[in-house]
Amino acid sequence: MTTAARYSSRRTLRNGALSAAQVVVVGATLLLAYRLALTEVTREEFGLYATLFALGTLTQVGTLGFAGGAARHMARAAGEGDAAARLQVAVTSVGVSLGGSLVVAVGLLVGLEVYGASLDPELAEVASRLVPVVVAAAVVTPVSTAVQGLVDGLGQAHVRSAVVIAASLVFYVVVAVTLSGQGAVSLALAALVQQSFVVLVLVALVVRECRPSRATWRWAPSLWREVRTFNLKLQVMTLPALGLEPLAKLLLGAFAGFSAVATYEVVNRLMQQVNAVVLAANQAVVPLVAFRSASGGLQDASVFRQLFRAAWTLCVTAFAAALIVLVPLGAFVFGETDPALVGFGVVLCLGWLANALSGPAYFISVTTNRFAANVVANYLMIAVPAVLGTLLGWLLGGIGVAAAVALGLVVAGVVMNQAFLAHRDLGWSTLLSGRDAAFGLVATVLVAVTLVAMPRLGAAGLLVAASALVALGAAGLVHLRHGPVWPVLTRREA
Repeated sequence: MTTAARYSSRRTLRNGALSAAQVVVVGATLLLAYRLALTEVTREEFGLYATLFALGTLTQVGTLGFAGGAARHMARAAGEGDAAARLQVAVTSVGVSLGGSLVVAVGLLVGLEVYGASLDPELAEVASRLVPVVVAAAVVTPVSTAVQGLVDGLGQAHVRSAVVIAASLVFYVVVAVTLSGQGAVSLALAALVQQSFVVLVLVALVVRECRPSRATWRWAPSLWREVRTFNLKLQVMTLPALGLEPLAKLLLGAFAGFSAVATYEVVNRLMQQVNAVVLAANQAVVPLVAFRSASGGLQDASVFRQLFRAAWTLCVTAFAAALIVLVPLGAFVFGETDPALVGFGVVLCLGWLANALSGPAYFISVTTNRFAANVVANYLMIAVPAVLGTLLGWLLGGIGVAAAVALGLVVAGVVMNQAFLAHRDLGWSTLLSGRDAAFGLVATVLVAVTLVAMPRLGAAGLLVAASALVALGAAGLVHLRHGPVWPVLTRREA
């Protein structure tokens, strides 16, 4: 396969589909692991693990954007045909991500130990065992993010998907083997093993693709300055996103307790996985945009229209399906029906839907080095829940915190899309057709009828849910068939 063929439209769409499949498998495996863990640990202990693990993600701050920018820089180096640049991008992406995460982990370890010691004695004992493993996993995860980006940038996203899917199965196996002896710690231990597996396999792939030697090792100060500048801007933009989940869980723990954190974790994880399906499909366009931007011929307005219409179909279908399965899924994970699930689900679904629909604007803007609107949007995304979360949490408890998080996501999504459209003199009416609106209405009606019918019909409600999922899937396929993606998937390319 030629280098250009790795970055073709058809290949990009297929990579996006594989990435979406990866997210589905990983999400399903994670929820199965949660169900297994909750047979041995209490909801409060599970909520504590979710809070500590969310705080552990702050090690991403230390990467200075080098993990997130890896795909873009590697694809540009490939587009320019520069073997030395590919090797330099690989070394700096992995090196800075590892070094920075280690530095942040030192302070994080101290902070989590202090936080854990402030809890009730029973939970404090669990926290003392969780913290070291959580921090170890938090060191490896940014490196995993960096090598996954490098593999994507090399046009090997399909390999990355296969490796991450295999790693998710490793996660489940580790939980199953260690749960009886380690309790909640087994989840953190499984995350550590999972991310280490990804790093080892994908680093080997990157080394093979870059073929390091004396001939290819050449340090280019100009490339370093370009990569550093871009990545630092990327880090400034993404810092608020890193703090959103820790903020939400700390507020929930304060206003509603760790049991509410457990409920929120399952609902939010489902919505995040759906959001990740869409973003993974959208993120597959980063190498294509970077490659064409480096080699000429990029038409970003046309790419945006196609991506947004495809994202609409995928978002409406996926989020509607998530709401339909939420109640039986919650009963499966917790072993009982949780009345707070639907409330959390509806508000978080609206927030993550808006976030997912901003994906095309976000990825195209970042890849083409336009950051301003995305920076504003991301800071609004955390400012809104930071301000309103305390007020609504005090007034309404857990659902108030969830509503504040959702509102922040909606505001950020609208700002990103509006800025992209305004910059290119495009209107909202040019993005969606009457057929798109009708599809959205059909999905909304299906969800509303199902959520109302399920609690009233008992076991028969599951049949209603299954029928609604089938109808939703059929409607989604029909709508996809008449959308912009189908001709690209079916045409022949050299």
